[in-house]
Amino acid sequence: DPLDPAWGAELGAHGGAEDPAATAARASASRLVSQKIRDEWIRDQMRARRDEFTQTHSLQVFVGTWNVNGKKPGESIDAWLSVGGAGRKPDLYVLGFQEVVDLTAGNVVMDSASKERAQLWVETISHTLARLHGRHYHLLAERHLVGVMLCVFILDQHVRKTPRISIQSTVTPTGVMGMGNKGGVCIRVQVYDTTFCFVCAHLAAHRDAVEARNSDFRNIMIKSSFQDDAQALAQKSAEERLSAPADATVLLPDGLRVYRRSSIEQVGSSETISDFESSSSAGFGLDGMSEDDLHLSRLSLSPILSNATFGIDDHDYVFWLGDFNYRIQTEHRIEDVFSRVERSDLAWLRKNDQLLVEQAAGRVFVGFKEAEIQFLPTYKFQTGTNHYDRRPDKKTRAPAYCDRILWRDSVNESHARILKYVSCPTLCMSDHKPVIAVFEARVREKLPEKRSSVFHSIIRQLDNWENAEQPKAVLDRNAVAFSTGLAYMESRSERITLTNVGRVPVAWRFAPKMEDRSISKSWLRVEPDYGLLTPSASVEIVLTAKVDGFTARRVAAGVDTLDDILVLRLEHGRDHFVCVSATMLPTCFGMDLARLVRTHSPAAASRDEQEALRLDRVSHLGEAKAAQPLKLPKELWWLCNYLWVYDQLKVPYIFTQSHKLASPALIATVRRCLDHGHELVPDDDGGGGMAHAVAVVLLEFLNALPEPVVPFALFPRVDVDSVAMDTWSRRFLDQLPPLSHNVFVYVITFLREVSKSVSYNRVHAADLAAIFARCLMRPHEALERKRGGSSQNNIPFDLPQWITGEKKDGALLSVAEKVVLNFIQAERAFTF
Repeated sequence: DPLDPAWGAELGAHGGAEDPAATAARASASRLVSQKIRDEWIRDQMRARRDEFTQTHSLQVFVGTWNVNGKKPGESIDAWLSVGGAGRKPDLYVLGFQEVVDLTAGNVVMDSASKERAQLWVETISHTLARLHGRHYHLLAERHLVGVMLCVFILDQHVRKTPRISIQSTVTPTGVMGMGNKGGVCIRVQVYDTTFCFVCAHLAAHRDAVEARNSDFRNIMIKSSFQDDAQALAQKSAEERLSAPADATVLLPDGLRVYRRSSIEQVGSSETISDFESSSSAGFGLDGMSEDDLHLSRLSLSPILSNATFGIDDHDYVFWLGDFNYRIQTEHRIEDVFSRVERSDLAWLRKNDQLLVEQAAGRVFVGFKEAEIQFLPTYKFQTGTNHYDRRPDKKTRAPAYCDRILWRDSVNESHARILKYVSCPTLCMSDHKPVIAVFEARVREKLPEKRSSVFHSIIRQLDNWENAEQPKAVLDRNAVAFSTGLAYMESRSERITLTNVGRVPVAWRFAPKMEDRSISKSWLRVEPDYGLLTPSASVEIVLTAKVDGFTARRVAAGVDTLDDILVLRLEHGRDHFVCVSATMLPTCFGMDLARLVRTHSPAAASRDEQEALRLDRVSHLGEAKAAQPLKLPKELWWLCNYLWVYDQLKVPYIFTQSHKLASPALIATVRRCLDHGHELVPDDDGGGGMAHAVAVVLLEFLNALPEPVVPFALFPRVDVDSVAMDTWSRRFLDQLPPLSHNVFVYVITFLREVSKSVSYNRVHAADLAAIFARCLMRPHEALERKRGGSSQNNIPFDLPQWITGEKKDGALLSVAEKVVLNFIQAERAFTF
């Protein structure tokens, strides 16, 4: 069974007789797959008909954030909490604070001061809400991390619709050594049948620390997690589980196993975990599993143990609030910023706001929304006043929108409408001003009786189909040929159609062949790769072929072909087989250095073109010299020479942002010209698009080499910070094979020229080193080959002894970057 490739090995070990326990486990796994596909179809039907058993409510959500600069509650906060929308009480108050205590070393280490201060703020908020609205609010949760605090209050009338078990919180410290002087506090809650996640964060400070703030955001998003409660899930009925949102955790009908649809990962009760651990020899354990083991197909059918956690993104609504510390772009002088603030030039301030710039570039808060800012910057004020702090005895800070509120709706049609987004300038106890956002959020409530009726009608229909007869389905064709050939890195698609010709539903999936771990070779993608077809229904299956660097290397070396057989499995029916074939168009990508320098004509040149080029070389060089190998690949020279001759090294962000700025069409054009020997000309508009495309293809070319320019066996083992690099560099170059030496020196010389144009292209030597170290040395592949232990890898150092812990990958990359940077910045030039 392709669910576990270890079955083939076990079968052989028993001389063809399968172990009874293995047979039982195989049958159990097959039933699990069928049940999972069946449940998913039921869930899809419940979702399609959910309007029949749900009603919606409108909740007003008040979200506020304030950096209180270590101050205790003092002045009245009525002005802050009385902001509302549509003339009604907010249903939820979500209030976040930063610096509730001073961020001293003692407060970071000890929690007592933070706990006491958080309690003072909760009491102050409770009393204020009671004074403003009467005693109608209930504290759902409060959580703090040093100076960051988050609390959620809800109107009493909604408490019974808020399951206590749904209320969870977590903290993610960042800052210095991850001690928590900065970080995020998360609280999640379910109101009716809609989930909310609130994240209060205090990100890295200082105007130039943009990437540190982006990194803090990513860390909080990735590391924050909540625990499922399997006991509570076990009490839910089938109709409850199968009408849950798409990202919800669902218990399978056997009452033991739990899987989440978004990742289809399996977990279990303690008995189930023990069962799986005891059968780890049959391939069910996590230890030693590779990435391929964990992704047999998009369905991830391998029974994998999990801690049953879910993250920030797994909610209908996500709100971020806090002191994110994003400032005005650093290229503007502080006095210029003050001048714009004095003129209330909000458009200029928004245009130069770091958060909006980074979000537009796709580096942070991707998918989140923020209302247009219509208030002045909320930082930095002179405490006790409404004046920005410009005292001569204090360090002057440019006014900035540090304090922000952003939100994200889910893909499940949840929608929040912003009613207000304002600051509260009348509160003066801190150097920050509070910020408020008021939302109207639509939430769903399931009606149990109607839900039960819909669920049972779906089950009855499915049972009738399944009891009728065996599943039957046909493909419109069993052979697919990509007849015109596949160009390097260009996708081609063919379609096949599967039709249910029987009278019962068909649960189908593509399964790995016995000796494989994935359903297809790496160059072929199948979408969708599983599903359920009702009688007479059809599904179009798209087969997409793409030759990447890995495939090109294998085909060029003759160790693989572009042929595959797909196994289409019908549960309780017969298998179908689809033969897929293709050819790779001639290309230089994937060739090794030795072959590249022996090939004097373009890779895709015809025989007549090759002969004409050979005769031309002979006429200029003579027969003997014309047959000699080149000193370096002509393709490498061609790409670098284009950028040099046409003065394209000055194009802004060449190499660092080329993958974003180059259009796919131009990149494909450059690849084709490289393979056919056609000339390229710069853009007519001078926009640099062709230069960025050439830069992308240059990196692709180096990455496609079967072995990097610096052979894996010669990956540098050096502590760059403690050796005389001038002497070491000469010794390093001397040990490189002649061809590798030529290419390495040529690339380094080219990078030195690129770095000389830093005033134009804004690309520093360190940026180039970080990019080119990955393709000149491929540190990650070097580590993987060492882990593989293959004798042909011939890596002459013991990585586990040299670098220990979980940072081997990062350490190797750091070494490679420092070595390349050393060569780029070296005072002396290098020669062939």
